[in-house]
Amino acid sequence: MFEDMFWPWAARKAEPPTLPKELFEIKSEHFQEVFVHTQTRNTALCFSAGQILEIRKGLQEIQGVIMRHVPEDKRQVPLSLLNEYLETLHLAALASSFGKDGLFYPRPLYNSLFMAANESNHKDAPAWILEHMIGTHLLYDENGRILQASGTIAGHAKEEIAGSYIFDFIVPEHIPAAFEPLGDLLRCINIEHTCLLKAKDGSRQWYTFYCHPYRKGDKVFILAAAKAGGSSGERM
Repeated sequence: MFEDMFWPWAARKAEPPTLPKELFEIKSEHFQEVFVHTQTRNTALCFSAGQILEIRKGLQEIQGVIMRHVPEDKRQVPLSLLNEYLETLHLAALASSFGKDGLFYPRPLYNSLFMAANESNHKDAPAWILEHMIGTHLLYDENGRILQASGTIAGHAKEEIAGSYIFDFIVPEHIPAAFEPLGDLLRCINIEHTCLLKAKDGSRQWYTFYCHPYRKGDKVFILAAAKAGGSSGERM
């Protein structure tokens, strides 16, 4: 499991830099590599010790609900991904920022858990899952109406966000561009997009939304993980 680390620019050089002895790499079948410092136990991009406890506790709660409420044939894959992520967190000692996105949870895990939650007979499926996740998340319908929120966005509390429309927070000149990914979302394709939001204090702030759409009946719903700042690509 612990193998040599290659820097991101290694492919452009004939001889990649030697791995520092104080670093080791955790490789996972489904998730991107995690680099951990052997002395501090910090990852390349790390969260606090308190955050890892919240993440693990929340995922264990989700695990229990899935076991009780999701049919056996629908829960095998999400539980496999979930268990693998919990093991990775245990090995890293601190929760890791996976890949370039810097999210609290790997993107494949979002899709898998929400598809399983959608199959459950638990309350408000699958919105209940947000109760056990940290960070800022939005659950909204195909019309942009926010059904549930966790965390804050640009100074707006979750109580102010839920019940509003996602376009209520986007500055007017960015609304046309915000409609561009709609086709992909309706086809249930994961996308990310960056836009400028109206902050509560009157300022403007860049946010990137990592969107995971899913179908429930004849309607499409979107789970978006929101992160302050732009994505690795160009801003909209």
